[in-house]
Amino acid sequence: MSSQTPPTVLLTNDDGIDSSGIQILYEELSEFADVTVVAPSVDHSGIGRVLSFGRSVPLGTGSDSEGVEVGSSDLKHEVAYADHELGYAVEGTPCDCVIAGVTALELNPDVVVSGCNPGPNLGVTSFGRSGTVSAAVEAARLGVPGVAVSSGEYKPTDEDYQYACEFARNLIEFSLSNEVFRDVDYLNLSIPTP
Repeated sequence: MSSQTPPTVLLTNDDGIDSSGIQILYEELSEFADVTVVAPSVDHSGIGRVLSFGRSVPLGTGSDSEGVEVGSSDLKHEVAYADHELGYAVEGTPCDCVIAGVTALELNPDVVVSGCNPGPNLGVTSFGRSGTVSAAVEAARLGVPGVAVSSGEYKPTDEDYQYACEFARNLIEFSLSNEVFRDVDYLNLSIPTP
């Protein structure tokens, strides 16, 4: 990554593309990076690493959506998506979104960021249950660094989100410019409010 070229960020979440957390994180990350959102069209909190493969009923509600294939080899499946002012609203899970953005939509991100989630994602149980953390793990599985961002508040205000997103922006910018991701596959940030 050249110092002249801004880094590219694929931004997703598990709370849905219209949630406050992703909107505020998008604004923060856009201050230093080229950001494209590929996020679920609806809330999929607590879904973990679930993929839409094998589902007979779509997870979302869009009817005028295009489709892209996600997955690998014999586990490919199609998920519908529609254009959104921030990028793409996907009729699928957070992991579907990461796979679609990295493989089918060929966004070629320098980092995948997931969040900003309401409430912390701490402890071993969050790694299997959190869609926010799972999206960062899925990115790492695909060879792209991932960062999960969560607010320390379970019912954050816009100010709480702002604080968490500013902190995340600074850490992600530092991590990219100092090659932290040479040694780390993904980061899980749970940022308490001051």
